[in-house]
Amino acid sequence: MAVARSTNKYRTFLSDIIIFIIGTALAKAIQFILMPLYTTYMSAEAYGVAELTNNLSELFFPIVTLCIYEAAFRYAVDPEFSNKKLATAVAKVMLVSTIVGLFTSIFIKVTFNYKYAFYLFFILYAYSIRMCAAYYVRGNGKSKTFAMSGVVNAFFLSIFNVIFLVLLKSGERGYLLSIGFSYCMSAIYLIIAGKIPSDIVPKESSKNDFRVLFCYCIPLIFYNVLYWFTTISGRYILLWFTDASTAGKYVAAIKIAAVVNMIQQAVYAAFQLNSSRAFTEEGKEKYYTEITNLFIYLYCTFGAVIVCFTPFLAKFTLKNDFYEAKVFLPIIMLAAIFNCVSSLLGTMYSTYKKTHKMIGVSVVGSVTNIVVGLALTPICGIWGVCIASVFCYLSQVVYKFWDVRKFCKIKYNWIKIILNLLLLTTQVALMSTERNSSILLSIVFALTLLVINCGDVVKATKKVMKR
Repeated sequence: MAVARSTNKYRTFLSDIIIFIIGTALAKAIQFILMPLYTTYMSAEAYGVAELTNNLSELFFPIVTLCIYEAAFRYAVDPEFSNKKLATAVAKVMLVSTIVGLFTSIFIKVTFNYKYAFYLFFILYAYSIRMCAAYYVRGNGKSKTFAMSGVVNAFFLSIFNVIFLVLLKSGERGYLLSIGFSYCMSAIYLIIAGKIPSDIVPKESSKNDFRVLFCYCIPLIFYNVLYWFTTISGRYILLWFTDASTAGKYVAAIKIAAVVNMIQQAVYAAFQLNSSRAFTEEGKEKYYTEITNLFIYLYCTFGAVIVCFTPFLAKFTLKNDFYEAKVFLPIIMLAAIFNCVSSLLGTMYSTYKKTHKMIGVSVVGSVTNIVVGLALTPICGIWGVCIASVFCYLSQVVYKFWDVRKFCKIKYNWIKIILNLLLLTTQVALMSTERNSSILLSIVFALTLLVINCGDVVKATKKVMKR
């Protein structure tokens, strides 16, 4: 019986990664593919303004939803919590929030004359409703529906971008509308295909249901708001000390990190789901150990290979004035890899329902990012923001290594993990010098990581195939 459970865990985890690459990361991949279109039909300043507006929606997202989408996933997995109670509670929260959000947008538009107020409202609530539906569907095991929602989102994002940017030449407004309408299409698909309306029964939810859900998700509001400062604040620091054009170039370069983030989001979603499923099983910590160590090796190896290709990625994606940002790609990739490792370790907080402990992680990351960014950006410009991001995610990795072991006895292979991170960091430092020999040396480092990690990857693959 133990073998059957093991087979289910490993095989399901691999299949879920593929599903979540489609469902979670496809839109990110499409945005990466569309980068030549953005950098051709938008100026650096227009793109910077549009992305900074889009980034604001990421700041307000956990606030307007009260992070109820996180509870929608975790308690959909929990067999002891009724789906009807859960769906009804989520729907009520979002209905009230949307009404409040609309009146707030009107107030801001009238009082402060913020011209992007309604664009921000549109993107924010289209994304919020989509994510609540997606997390609920994902938690209920409707993986194909979740995956198809990613396809729908990516398809309509491409269509609306062509319509608004190429045909109508609407600039930053067209860019924002494209994002909002693609979220709407994906949300509509999830609600219909996931048969969510049938689970919404107004009389089902009670005050006790809201108490249980909010105890889980309220700490995540603080975590996600601080996470915004961890990931996004550098762009506003750069805008403060420079201009919208410089910020736009930096944001365009960061979009290329979607190559890495695409994998990270899928692995995180799959591991979060499967670690929650395995939570009541014996030997769960051995399973968590195997997956954590393996994917740290894979992230570092994959990151090293991507760093070798950054000059070619820059030629494909960064057009016109944006091409100046190519020199920052290696260090941006390094920050993205550290973020991947941090995200992987953070899965345990959700699995063990210790979401309150995530606040400490966010404080460490956001303070590091802001302090280092404010100190270095006036001196180093974009380099200052990039260095701040690296230190930010590295500080979170170190914190989580220490903190997670308090409640989950994962056995890390310290020697190999540290060796992987050091080799990757050295490779990035060499590539950032832009010397003639940099690419050759970078390839040597990537091959070294491949050789070091090959044995563990093959061993894990054989274990899964055998089972």
